[in-house]
Amino acid sequence: MDKKFIRDLKEKDRVDTYFMLRKKHQKLTKTNKPYLELGLADKTGNIEGRLWDNAEEFNKVADTGDVVLIKGAVDKFRDEKQLK
Repeated sequence: MDKKFIRDLKEKDRVDTYFMLRKKHQKLTKTNKPYLELGLADKTGNIEGRLWDNAEEFNKVADTGDVVLIKGAVDKFRDEKQLK
């Protein structure tokens, strides 16, 4: 697994690396399915993320300040990069 830094991420990049969890907020989709809004960071910057699957489980085991393994892809939402 190669470390990918936030500053170098581009749309459609695949990510499989560790970031610090700066914030997390559990929310509900329009169909009342829970998901998490995440704030992630490394030494090069910050990025927002969305966790759609297993959100409740992750919410129970990960706290802000933890270093977490993130697997997903970079997408754009409202002209900002985010991880899904």
